[in-house]
Order: sequence, then structure tokens, then C-alpha cells
Amino acid sequence: MDSIYIRAVRHYLNMTQDDLGSLLGTSKTSLSLIENGHRPISSRTQARLLQIFTPDERFEEFLKNYRKLSK
Repeated sequence: MDSIYIRAVRHYLNMTQDDLGSLLGTSKTSLSLIENGHRPISSRTQARLLQIFTPDERFEEFLKNYRKLSK
């Protein structure tokens, strides 16, 4: 799990940083730092994300395309 994955999940779910940050128990600022690669993703944040979001084949395809666009 990396910063692009976190941002892709947020966009896939059509959420703001405030929305996802609230679900993850972190601030918008912290989420922004994570998404931009300026803060590591804690194991707590990773675990919480996996509790609220289960990736499926559709998301995997979305992520693949999202990574291409993020380069």
C-alpha cells in the first residue's frame, strides 16, 4: 500500500480528504501528507482502510489506470 493507492481509493469512492480522513481517524492535513508521499502510511491507517474498503476487480482495474495517469 502506497500513497497512490490511498489517493486512488479516495477517488474511487468519490470522497474528499475530509471524508476519508474522518473514516480513517486522521485529519485532512495528515491524509494530504500521506497522499503526497510526505508522511508514511501507519499500520493503523492501513488496517483501518482495509476494514472500510475491500478492493475488487473493478477497483484493481481503476488502480492500474490511475497509476498510469499518476506518472
